[in-house]
Amino acid sequence: MGVKMIVVDMDGTFLDQNNQYNQARLARVFQALQARQVKFVVASGSQYQRLQNQFDPYRQSLDFISQNGAIVHHGDDLLRVDALADDDLQALLALIAKGFPAGIIVQKTISGLAQTYVPRQASPETLAIIKQYYHAVTLVDHFDQLTGRSVNNQITKVGITFGPDVDYSQAVQQLRGSLPAGLMSQNSGFQTELI
Repeated sequence: MGVKMIVVDMDGTFLDQNNQYNQARLARVFQALQARQVKFVVASGSQYQRLQNQFDPYRQSLDFISQNGAIVHHGDDLLRVDALADDDLQALLALIAKGFPAGIIVQKTISGLAQTYVPRQASPETLAIIKQYYHAVTLVDHFDQLTGRSVNNQITKVGITFGPDVDYSQAVQQLRGSLPAGLMSQNSGFQTELI
C-alpha cells in the first residue's frame, strides 16, 4: 500500500520565514502527486480564506483543514464545520473577562466560517499582525457580546494572546482548568492559545 495523502502544516513548517512557499517546486510535486492519485492537504490554524489565497492555482484540487481542524473544505466545497454553540461562546468570553484582568490578555479574536472578529479598539500594530493570519477581518464594537447568531456566522475558535510579562504556563493552566466541558485550548506560539 502506497502513500494516499500528504498533509502539510503551514506556518513555520511548509512556509518559509516570509510566509511563502517555492511555487515552481510545488507545481512539479503537485503534478507528480496527482499522477499517483495522492491527495495534498493543507492544514492550519488560519482561515480558509487565507489558505485559499495562498494556494489559488491548486485550490479546486486541494483539501483544506482550517481553524485548527474546525473547518474542512475540498476546493470551494464546505465539507464540515464544528461550530461553537452560542451559549458556550458566551460562557467562554465571560470566563476570559472574569479570569484575566485588563493587561493580561493583549489580543483577542473570534473566528468563524466567514470572518474573524477583532475588537474595534485593537491597535494598528495588533491588527496588522492579525491580518497576517486572517484575511477576512471585521472590527466589532461589542466583542464580548458577539454570538454566531448576531453576526450570522458559525463561530469556530476564540484566540487570546497573553502579554509578554505574563507567566504563560501559569495563565494557560488557569485557562485550561476553567474551560467549559467540551472545549479545549491549543498553543499556537507567540503566547497565544486557541480555544
